[in-house]
Amino acid sequence: MSKNVTLFANINNLFNNKYALFGTYFDPNGVTKAGMPIALTDQQTLVPGIPFAIYGGIRIKL
Repeated sequence: MSKNVTLFANINNLFNNKYALFGTYFDPNGVTKAGMPIALTDQQTLVPGIPFAIYGGIRIKL
């Protein structure tokens, strides 16, 4: 807008795709005595990617 005022915006995952950043494998039998109310049976764990988000703002330099 001017030398001291700036508008900005950031969009993450514009199309809201479902994806995983990385995954690992573990032995579900190793956590049976961890006090969890459910039984884990899948050996694969995934870390989900960032969800859809929009951020914006104004920067003012004084």
